[in-house]
Order: sequence, then C-alpha cells, then structure tokens
Amino acid sequence: MRISLPLIVRLSLGHWRLFGSVGLGVLLATTIMASGAIYFDSLEDLGLRRELAGQPGESLDLEIHANNSTVSRARHNSTVANVLLAVERTAGWFTDETRWAVVGSSFRFPSTAEQIHTGESRGVDPVGSIATFALFPDITERVNLLEGRLPAEASLPGEGESPVIEVMVSEADADAFDLAVDTPYALSPTWSTDAPDPTPVVTGIYERTDPTDAFWRMLDDVLGLGEGSRVQRAVLVTPGDSYLDVLGPSFTKMSSSYGFLVPR
Repeated sequence: MRISLPLIVRLSLGHWRLFGSVGLGVLLATTIMASGAIYFDSLEDLGLRRELAGQPGESLDLEIHANNSTVSRARHNSTVANVLLAVERTAGWFTDETRWAVVGSSFRFPSTAEQIHTGESRGVDPVGSIATFALFPDITERVNLLEGRLPAEASLPGEGESPVIEVMVSEADADAFDLAVDTPYALSPTWSTDAPDPTPVVTGIYERTDPTDAFWRMLDDVLGLGEGSRVQRAVLVTPGDSYLDVLGPSFTKMSSSYGFLVPR
C-alpha cells in the first residue's frame, strides 16, 4: 500500500502533543546529562583544589627538563616559549610564575699541583676541576655583589682568537675554586674541537640576597648545581647575549640543559 506524503503530514499533525512531549523530554534529558557532567567535573576540580591546598608547597612543585644539542638563539627562544606555553595551557591555574635557567656543557680548568700529584699517585692522568657557563635570567635582582661588578656582554672573537667571556661567580665557588675578580682563566672543553679555548674573566663575586627564594631551589635541586651535588663545578654566570651569540657560535658542539621549576 502506498502512503502519500500529505497523509503522513496529517497524521503527524494529529499527534503533535505526543511529538511535542517526546521532543521536550529528549531536550530535558540532554540538558540534565550535560549539567551532570559539568557538575561532577566541578566537584572533581574543587576536590582537587582542596586536596592540593592541604599539601606542603614544595611537594607540589613541578620540574621540567629539556636539552638542546647545540646553542643558538633561535633554538633557545623556541625551547623556552614551547615549555612556557605548555605550562600555561595545562597548569596555568596551578602556578603564578615558572622559573627557568640554562647550563652549558662542561669545561675544565688546568690541573692544579695537587690534582697533578693525586693523578701521579694513582697512575692516571690528572684532571682539572669542572666549570660550566650558565644563563640565569633575572639573577642580578636576587644577588648582592660582594666584590667587583656585573659582567658585560661579550663580542664575537676574530678568526683564531679566544672568546673572552665576562662572568660572575658565587662566593662559595670563588672560595672552592680559588677564583678572583679581574682575573682571566684558562678553560678547555671536555669534547674535541678545533675552536680556541674560551677565556672567562671573573668580574664579580656575589651572595644570595634571599637563600629561601624558590629561584635558588631551581638551581640547587632542578639543575643539581647546589653545594651538595654529586659533581662539584664552578658555575660561571654569563650574560644571555654572551651565552647565545658568542659561546654558541664559537663552540658548535656545546649543548644546553634547561631546568624549569613550576611552583604551586
């Protein structure tokens, strides 16, 4: 039997109350389901926030590590921007400020007389102390200079010339590695390179203004540069332009290790 479209329309209009009730019921059910999902998500979020509020602050801090195999301004900017964007998207409600810092590959000072004697007594080649160039944004706002001045930006050396890099060091490193202001030092990279060795010049010695600042936890714990770290090294705090635009192009095999601290 063939049913015409006008007949279907007439039958539907005849039962408009039934269709209206069904449609309204579907709409209400959909609204309730959506509201329930939002409600339970809100409860979950409130519960999480309440639980976090009862935890010790430092136990909730997040650490993020990143590495670049070479040093360049473009790669540096990309790394920092990508990490900060990811933190903002996933934990923006969790933190007010993400702190970061960068340390480069290791260099070595020439062996001291004591290190030479130790090497000879053990039948091994003497090994000098480790040093690393580091970029710490805003560190000048968190230190007191005990001696000297802040380091100035370096410029690219001529062909075959050693890059001269002004740095500042902590009072602890100055004492541990016998570093003095206005003194140039010799450093050799721990990897093979044809580039001339850098010449760091210590221009200032500093102390921490507030040792409890989370900024220092990032350096001591996240990057492992604290006094209790397994490997002691002289941290040569370097201006950003010197690190990115002079050391990077001069030592193409030098890498960067990034540490990010996301406090609660």
